[in-house]
Amino acid sequence: VAFYDGFESILKDKSNEVLNNQANKPLYYVYNFENTGVIQDDGTDKKIEIEFMLEPPINTSIKDKETELIKFDFTENQKKIFSDIIILFNFVSDHPIDKLDNFNATFILSCELENKKLTASDDETQKKKAKLPLVLHNYQFLSYGLNELLPSSVEVNQSYLIDVKKWVNTLEANFPDKNLSILNYLKNIIENNLDDVLLTVKDIQIYPSFEDYLNKDRIKQVFNLDENTDINIDFVTNKISEVIQIVADYFSGNEQIKTGNHFIKNMIEIEIPEKFVQKLYDNYVKEKDKQYFSVDLFKAEIIKQTENNIFKNLLPHTFRPSLNQNEFITNVAKTYLVESLLNQMYLFDLRSTESYIAQTLNSQNQDKEKVLENYQNRNSIFTFAKNFSHDVKTDVKSENISKTNFHYFLGIKKDLFI
Repeated sequence: VAFYDGFESILKDKSNEVLNNQANKPLYYVYNFENTGVIQDDGTDKKIEIEFMLEPPINTSIKDKETELIKFDFTENQKKIFSDIIILFNFVSDHPIDKLDNFNATFILSCELENKKLTASDDETQKKKAKLPLVLHNYQFLSYGLNELLPSSVEVNQSYLIDVKKWVNTLEANFPDKNLSILNYLKNIIENNLDDVLLTVKDIQIYPSFEDYLNKDRIKQVFNLDENTDINIDFVTNKISEVIQIVADYFSGNEQIKTGNHFIKNMIEIEIPEKFVQKLYDNYVKEKDKQYFSVDLFKAEIIKQTENNIFKNLLPHTFRPSLNQNEFITNVAKTYLVESLLNQMYLFDLRSTESYIAQTLNSQNQDKEKVLENYQNRNSIFTFAKNFSHDVKTDVKSENISKTNFHYFLGIKKDLFI
């Protein structure tokens, strides 16, 4: 036993000496005991072969490459639509009316869709799908084609019968690639061989002028403003423009991550000798694990880890071993804000969101490092474009700026964009 303990210690020291003398640090190594024979305490020198894999060389500097970084921006008309939606849902006091006869006005319509036959169904699953609540701003109302499917005026507490197939055709024409909840609801009605749906108007809010209905207390709360700040529609619009720019940066950051990963991946071609992989597999994977962890999966994992290693060497500043927690909380809060804008057009209190995330991280029931790890990529969304441009000549092509169809997120027609 003493011999083997000593032998293991010497083997470790000699292995480290060999590995440390390499110009490039080996990524993987394995001993070749097959050619060694039986190791005995007979006073003779022992020869142990060690085989290792160096990081594949990159022949071309990344700084000599050219890639295209996408910068998203919004037209003035898009910004106006965003602002109107945010103001409608967040920053104006209620102004209810009983009858709406101008579909081009600025309004919010609260209503409910229902198919009476599904409501009366014995099938509980179908009964749950019988109703769908809807809150529509005027842009959605028009893009959903309701101005053509409903009478020229609608009233609170009144119900209107709509041809389902005709409505589905309109929605599919305006949103060919969008998975709308309303479209799924209507298709379920068609699948049950039903033809119509009732739209019941629950509430109508109309806003002839935003300036007259601004909820100034709410605005001060959301933007963390001093009590003496003078609030008007221009001030609110400018504040919202700052948030809209975060949305554009969010899109841009996501694209830069995709572009960067694709760029690096195309630069690298990793070939690992099959015999070396097999040797690693035989030596380091336990027999009980081999039944569900094949040699092909093992090889794929090695290639993936090797790519990540190279990526870290090429762009070391995009990988941070630890994150500044305060900076991290702020960035994640911004991400939550952006995602809310994209999904519902609701504007949340940024400071409250930061507090929520801080409490989550500081909770005794949470593994802080695990939480940080889950959101690390979110932080890089806001820094990746800037970091990547340090190393790569950028070529921003204007024809790609409108690559994402923003109207899908807004629920409006393309022709509303300039």
